[in-house]
Amino acid sequence: MNNVVDIITRLQMTAENGSKADRRLAAMVLADLDFASKASISEIAARIDVSEPTVTRFCRGLGCEGVRDFKFWLAQAIAVGGQYLTAE
Repeated sequence: MNNVVDIITRLQMTAENGSKADRRLAAMVLADLDFASKASISEIAARIDVSEPTVTRFCRGLGCEGVRDFKFWLAQAIAVGGQYLTAE
């Protein structure tokens, strides 16, 4: 990942300032992090009616090498953030 402080922060910035498709993708990911981290590229694309190459471009725009890299960083952010969300 290229100079990405935090994937969640990047998603929030993209949800506000990205292209129309990028804003929709970022909003979908932020609304359902679990789905986005586990779904295939085709499932992600179908959920908001964009093409698979659009999803790949979106991931690269976030600083990831591709969808697999994006899902890795997203899953890692969920795992780390989950520690702070539990009542323990």
